[in-house]
Amino acid sequence: MKKVVVLAALLPLALAVPCLHAQSTSFGTYGETSVVSGPGGTPVYQLTSNPADAPNNYSGIYVQFNSAVALSALTTLSADFDVTQGTLGNGAPRFSIGDNSNNEAYVYFGTPVGGGALTDPTPGSWESTGNVVDSTDLIVQNNGFGGGSTGASYETWAQFLSQEGTVDINYITVDEDGGFSSTQTTDINNFNVNGTLYNAPAAAATPEPSSLLLLGTTLCGAAGYVFRRRKAVSL
Repeated sequence: MKKVVVLAALLPLALAVPCLHAQSTSFGTYGETSVVSGPGGTPVYQLTSNPADAPNNYSGIYVQFNSAVALSALTTLSADFDVTQGTLGNGAPRFSIGDNSNNEAYVYFGTPVGGGALTDPTPGSWESTGNVVDSTDLIVQNNGFGGGSTGASYETWAQFLSQEGTVDINYITVDEDGGFSSTQTTDINNFNVNGTLYNAPAAAATPEPSSLLLLGTTLCGAAGYVFRRRKAVSL
């Protein structure tokens, strides 16, 4: 009985081919986020900000913490990215870190320069943000996280940590919402939060018709057996 029930419970997981992550977090996507083929056919998340789709011209991927994790406990935050349309700028793409009141701090890809422009070391090719927790650049703009604010200015991660290190993180996102004048598209891979990689799932192969028939017969048989066993136990 136990073996059959466990099998029935696992069948939907096997069919969905999910990407499983640490139980302390939840992962998801929002807005105009899709999965496309990246280098070598590797599936990657594609984030798009299209002004024609306003007010929904944004997209992203997120990790939500299901238990208390202070900012000071964040040891790794990085991602690989490729800006495939538009340029790295207008404040995106970026990491956004939210507290339990949904106030955020923005952590930028590249180094803010002057009035907020961002440098892109190698436009049009894959690159890494590096571990922003180790960065000495002015990459953080606090927009209320933990009650703090840098206004239109930037600070280093060390400065941000010294002020808000005890504040709990609710979620971390990779945001794309900088396509104000033209479409901005960025591919994301290896979104790394404290050593856990949140990557796009591979597409499940489409079974041949004969395989579908066999699979359907197997599932019906397993379901029928579970039903009969449950009915027998209940008598």
